Amino acid sequence: MFSDQEGVFLNEFEFLKTLDGGNSFISITSPSFDTVVPCPYDIYATDMNQIWIVGYVCTISASNDSGRIVKYSLNNDPNTGYINQIEVAETFNHSELHAITFYNNIGYVVGFDIDNTTGIIYKNPTGQNYFTGSSISEISKEIYSIKPNPAQNQVSINLKDNSNHYLVKYRIIDLQGKELTPFTALQTGKPIDVSRLTNGIYLIQVQNQGQIYTQKLLIQK
Repeated sequence: MFSDQEGVFLNEFEFLKTLDGGNSFISITSPSFDTVVPCPYDIYATDMNQIWIVGYVCTISASNDSGRIVKYSLNNDPNTGYINQIEVAETFNHSELHAITFYNNIGYVVGFDIDNTTGIIYKNPTGQNYFTGSSISEISKEIYSIKPNPAQNQVSINLKDNSNHYLVKYRIIDLQGKELTPFTALQTGKPIDVSRLTNGIYLIQVQNQGQIYTQKLLIQK
C-alpha cells in the first residue's frame, strides 16, 4: 500500500491496483507479464510508479529453473489503463527467488541456489536498477562459521577475524525474509538455541562493522 487508499497487489496472474482502500481493484497487467515471470513470489513498491517483483521461470526439469527480477514502471495515464512497462529484467540461472525488500535505498533479494542447495542473497547497491548478480553468501564464509550445520537444537557462530566481538550481532530469517530471531549481540562460540525451528533451510545473518553477511543453516531433526 502507498497510502490508506492506494496500493498495488500481485496475485499469480496479474497486477491489481486499488484507489479506494481495497473496495475495488483494476488490472494493470501488461500482456507479457505471464511470460516474463510465470511463477511470481514477491512484490515491492519503491514508490507509486515503480514496482519490483521476483520469482522464477518454471521448466519441465526443476534443475533448469531460473530466478528472475523485474522492475515495472507504471504509466498512470487513465486513458491507457495504467499499463505497466518493463524497465529492468534480470535472470539468474539455476535458482529460485522468493523475496525482495529495500532498506536505506539498497535492494536485497533472497532465494535458493538449486545446484548447491544453499540460500542466496543478491544485492542492489544503488537501489536504482540492476542487482549485482553475485551471491554474497560465499563471502560470509570468510567471516564466520556455523557449527554444526546441519543442526538439530543448537548451533554456534564462530568469528574468523579479530573484530571487536562485542559489536557483532546476529539474526535468523527464513527464505522469505521473515525475521525469526531479531538482531542479538553475538557471543562467539556460545551455543544458540534453535530447537523451535522446524526442518528446513534458514539464513543466519551476522552484522559486523557495518556489513551484513549471510550463510545458510539447515535444520534436520
